Amino acid sequence: MGKCELPFTEETGAPARPLSPCVLEKARLDLNEDEQGRERALEELRTWIGRNRNILTCREDANFLLRFLRMKKFRMPEAQAVLMKYLKMRQKEPRYFHRLDIQDPAINDLVSRGYMFVLPERDSAGRRVVVSRGSRVDPARHTPEQVIRTNLMTFETLLEDEENQIRGFTYLYDQKGIGFSHVLMWSPSQVSHMIACCESAMPMRHQQINFVNVHTLIHTVLEFVKGLIAEKLRSRFIIYSNVDKLQRSLPVKILPKEYGGETPMEEMIAAWKKELETSRERLLALDQMRVRSEDEEPCVSTAAGLHCSLAELDID
Repeated sequence: MGKCELPFTEETGAPARPLSPCVLEKARLDLNEDEQGRERALEELRTWIGRNRNILTCREDANFLLRFLRMKKFRMPEAQAVLMKYLKMRQKEPRYFHRLDIQDPAINDLVSRGYMFVLPERDSAGRRVVVSRGSRVDPARHTPEQVIRTNLMTFETLLEDEENQIRGFTYLYDQKGIGFSHVLMWSPSQVSHMIACCESAMPMRHQQINFVNVHTLIHTVLEFVKGLIAEKLRSRFIIYSNVDKLQRSLPVKILPKEYGGETPMEEMIAAWKKELETSRERLLALDQMRVRSEDEEPCVSTAAGLHCSLAELDID
């Protein structure tokens, strides 16, 4: 194929660990995935990448490519489209997608303050739970770009675990303490862009989205956000007025002590930062992926016999 020079090799992804029979069965039932079909799909996707003149440099290890195949339940044209959108978005918006680095002072500060971290234990559906506390963002010292990069760093790190790719993700958005200054730091276009980055370009399966401590101001914001996302995703929003009611969705024992669990939040944040450090080099290597820019010549995809230009692949 010849496109993936170091550090893009089969070893680029996180160290593989065997998936349990339970997870493999879930992949079969939910994602139409089996061993033979998986290998055929990987070969076909790698061939498509190799022949697509719009793609200049791209990871081709199984861990990376399976994210797109699983997101689209092994429907090849759709997986190819999301991969291209992802690559284009990364290149078009480096201020959001590049330098996803836990050692970046601003991002490290946001994580250390508990803006976003991931619970050590999985929920009752076997999913990792992403916790976001918007009040921990300081509008006087943090920018929307830094917040988005913190989100994307979290997601890219989680996607390195194949079990997460298969099971999908649960979210807990705690809205306590969010005020007008937090809302006003975002323009409508920035909100729209964040949603586009996280919903349509990232190869993720968003399964359950919990909001807690939602007051009138945040209800208004959520109604705006709902208008920007697909109905399927809107249907997965669950809104709770307080933490006690949240426990209907998430096991109390996996939550931070501050939410009724046993482990202090500070310890959970420290454990998550170690995960981010482990994945740091792999995330930074993502910045080397490239597609042909729009001012370069159009391509001919010999794999599909399809004549196309990058203009036809614009992100919608």
